[in-house]
Amino acid sequence: RGLGDVYKRQALAFADAQGFVQINLWTFSGLNAARYLYESQGFALVEEKLGSKWGIEVLEQRLTRCL
Repeated sequence: RGLGDVYKRQALAFADAQGFVQINLWTFSGLNAARYLYESQGFALVEEKLGSKWGIEVLEQRLTRCL
């Protein structure tokens, strides 16, 4: 338990240490728990677009974390 949180913190710490000015990730509308975790780490929704995944239409969401 908690391993995902450890990996998430390590990945963000690495990005900060390397001086990355922006990190982008994609998720889907409806994955509210995932979006909450991203937003709690400083990510913000910057783009939404319709897409097709696994044969169904989904609302893709791009979240960005800027330093």
